[in-house]
Amino acid sequence: MALKISKTLMIKYFFNILIPVIIFFIPCNDVFTMQMKLFFVSTVFAIFCFAFETLHQTAVALALPIFWIYAGVAQPAVAFLPWLQYVPWMTLGGLVLAAVMESCGLLQRIAYWCLAKIGSSYAGVLWGIALVSAGIFMFVGSLVVPVAALCYGICLALKTGKSKASAGIMLVGAMGQLVLAPTKMTGPLIAIGIASPTVGPIPLLGYLESFWINAPVFLEFFLLVFICTKIFKPEEPINGKEYFVEQLAAKGKLSSREIKCAAILVLYLVYILTYKYTGLSLEWGMALLPYLVAIPGIGAATDDDFNRINYGFIVFVTACMGIGAVAGSLGLGSILVEMVMPILQGQSHYMFFLIEWLLLAVMNFVMTPLAMEAAFSVPLVSIGMAMGINPQAVIYFMLNAIDQIIMPYQYALYMVSFAFGLIRMGDFMKIMGIKMITNFVMVFALLLTWWKVLGFLFI
Repeated sequence: MALKISKTLMIKYFFNILIPVIIFFIPCNDVFTMQMKLFFVSTVFAIFCFAFETLHQTAVALALPIFWIYAGVAQPAVAFLPWLQYVPWMTLGGLVLAAVMESCGLLQRIAYWCLAKIGSSYAGVLWGIALVSAGIFMFVGSLVVPVAALCYGICLALKTGKSKASAGIMLVGAMGQLVLAPTKMTGPLIAIGIASPTVGPIPLLGYLESFWINAPVFLEFFLLVFICTKIFKPEEPINGKEYFVEQLAAKGKLSSREIKCAAILVLYLVYILTYKYTGLSLEWGMALLPYLVAIPGIGAATDDDFNRINYGFIVFVTACMGIGAVAGSLGLGSILVEMVMPILQGQSHYMFFLIEWLLLAVMNFVMTPLAMEAAFSVPLVSIGMAMGINPQAVIYFMLNAIDQIIMPYQYALYMVSFAFGLIRMGDFMKIMGIKMITNFVMVFALLLTWWKVLGFLFI
């Protein structure tokens, strides 16, 4: 049986190959050396693979640093430098803790308890979902799929079908996991890991510092939830409290695994809040503590928990970080600054951030958020620093911009919620268009002003 390839996929393959080939035939000179050419050819090919999903993400991520070494673009110490940093290990630790909390049922118990307290009306259900989703994200990690599944179950229980009411439930759950990314301590982790080898160490803000620095983002999120309660209001009144109370009762008493997992989670959060007073490493501590779930005698984790973890994602994250490390070793940051600075000379910092926001919002139509972090973290941070802008501010601003989409395909994590089949395309585009407008107003009218007041905006 012949393998059928869709027309859309053929177009993706065409551009995936065409653009790197065009780059390859650009003549070399004193600045654009053969090393640099091969770096761009391989990196652009990989980013297009990530964006178009033309080849398996993990396979490309594994091959990329090996190609750099093979082609003489970088030494192994540079290509594999990200594996010596805390980012991949801290990310993996978070995935372990989240997997155990989900499998033992603690996440669902917390969610049902919160919803039982608030969800007595449609608006109450949305606010309850918002708090549950945001709380899971802030204190545990990004659990888009479990949260989407929880929201799907709520829609089925309330019999809302494919409707505005279902769209509100599903999308509020998704936004609780994604809109608040800049407010979480680990939100900028990947971008910092990519940029640091080139521009120098970029400190990671503490847990409470991240909340405070990015406080206007909470206002945006709460405004979006309020808007959803108005534009997605169901035709018939609903009462979800009885369902949530029943689900909570069905969970029964706390299991031994849940108690152990809760204790480890509390220890994890206490460590984050007290590391400044103990003198211990925040990043490596967060990488290490989740593995307490596997210690004999504690037994909160099972073999299946570790088997279900997406280790390929860690390889992908580290490969993206490697792009920044190799780019720095080739001096690309300095070259780009020399090219762009004359254009921005005499311009205000608002112009820089406007260009950053527009660039990333537009590129989101053809690139994934992680691909954009890989491609733009180093150049944007380098240019911003040359203008006297705090690199942390550049990165936190980036997290706002890459979340701006109109269509589900633009961001796989929003696509997860859309894929359950309860959201009409028109409803999706409506709230995402509103979200884009509210974010633009928030970052330029509130966030940048807030950063100036706090002294966070400039170096």
